[in-house]
Amino acid sequence: MMKKISYIFLFLLLGCGLTPLHKLHNEDYTILTKVELGKVDGKKSYILRNYLEDQLDPNNLNESKEFVIDISLNSSTEAALVQKDSTISNSDMIVTAHFSIKRIKDNEKIKDGHIKVVTNYEENLSSFSSFSQKNKAYDNALKEIARSVKSYIIIALLNKNYITHENPS
Repeated sequence: MMKKISYIFLFLLLGCGLTPLHKLHNEDYTILTKVELGKVDGKKSYILRNYLEDQLDPNNLNESKEFVIDISLNSSTEAALVQKDSTISNSDMIVTAHFSIKRIKDNEKIKDGHIKVVTNYEENLSSFSSFSQKNKAYDNALKEIARSVKSYIIIALLNKNYITHENPS
């Protein structure tokens, strides 16, 4: 019986014909390497800067820059779950990034907006554990902001015809 289940699972895994979503549109967005990171303000902005560099130029091509993106960060925490004895056991961390994408040669604004990410972390009796949970929540929010900023850049450049479907770079 177990052998039949494993054969069925293997068949579904290898032969189902499904294609992962990220492989449906296998376009090469090398224009992202032409986006310069301008000012990135806020606490721990260097972490966001590193995540953005990984998203925009993962191979460190260091192409000449045509666009610049400026980002500012704000973060706050709110009690999400309060116990009967008025102690907080869970908190929401809200991280908001305001961004602006401009073309360098004429300072034309291509896109501006904001991204709001809400993460949750557990408040523990141990202060170190709470500190660690809070930092992990903040780090996860910054990773999500970097992924979202990359998507916003691609969409903005597609809408302004800086990227075409025939020649993505």
